[in-house]
Amino acid sequence: MERTTNRVEIEYSPGLRLLLVRPDDAEGPLPVIVWVHGGGWRSGDRHDSPDLHEYFARHGFAMVSIDYRLAPHSIFPAQLLDVRSALRWIRVNSLEHGLNPDSVGLWGASAGGHLAALAGLMASIPTLPEESATGGVSAAVHSVVTGY
Repeated sequence: MERTTNRVEIEYSPGLRLLLVRPDDAEGPLPVIVWVHGGGWRSGDRHDSPDLHEYFARHGFAMVSIDYRLAPHSIFPAQLLDVRSALRWIRVNSLEHGLNPDSVGLWGASAGGHLAALAGLMASIPTLPEESATGGVSAAVHSVVTGY
């Protein structure tokens, strides 16, 4: 029997949205794969993702594809802060959406791969100098996959 999935778009930070895709029939909290799109820092959004949302959701994972602020209007580290904000949103809202806050991984391509790697490397730092108060919510990840 093939699983069906549901998709919902949510604002996770002012002006930034995410796309959450999960199996309809999932029981218990799901591990989360967060997709970070490429685009040379200047283009793209949460819809620029492989067609693997459905594939992973059908196999028991939640997929979250996120927006982040783009250059040149937003200069680095704005993009990294957005990724960290999305990770915190996932943790804060995990119960409501059936997500496992202790099993979150990042997957990115090109500029998104760069951001995924940076977020993974910075995960142990509770609050970066540029971040506002985080309420003690972690931006840690448990795995990172980067491509080109």
